[in-house]
Amino acid sequence: MACGQVWPASVEVPPVAAPAPAQAEEEEDIPQGGRPVTPEMERKVRDFLERFIDAEKTPEEQAAFFTERADYYDQGYVGREEIRRDVERYMRHWPQRQYELEDISYMSADPESDRIFVSYTLGYRVARGDRSARGKASYGVVIFGLNSDPMVESIREKVAGRKPASNE
Repeated sequence: MACGQVWPASVEVPPVAAPAPAQAEEEEDIPQGGRPVTPEMERKVRDFLERFIDAEKTPEEQAAFFTERADYYDQGYVGREEIRRDVERYMRHWPQRQYELEDISYMSADPESDRIFVSYTLGYRVARGDRSARGKASYGVVIFGLNSDPMVESIREKVAGRKPASNE
């Protein structure tokens, strides 16, 4: 199971014009106004997201996945140090975390830059002692530098289907 970081704040995922599902590897998806999303791009996005959601990373390692200043959930543009502190707080609150990349539902490559917008769903389970929570969260993320050193430039989250924390 893949692991990753899910933050407690619910943030609306920005709407995307004319959403279309990610295409099978043998097809190309040409989003309206975007450049073709190739099977190679899909593979790079999936590989990046699997590394990004790995819960075994330290707060410093997680923050390094972001650009120097990133549009971070509902906090606006923040630096890596603020992201590191946020990740550290979350890890203290939920020391046991498991995440699985369930679906990449949409990709749109910017025709003018090395940016790609990706919409994906993550299954999560978090715990602290005998308290736990599980559910699904949807994300909208802009990845910059997919063909060189990919980094998250912007991220939004919407938690859906969350089961309340319980004593198990």
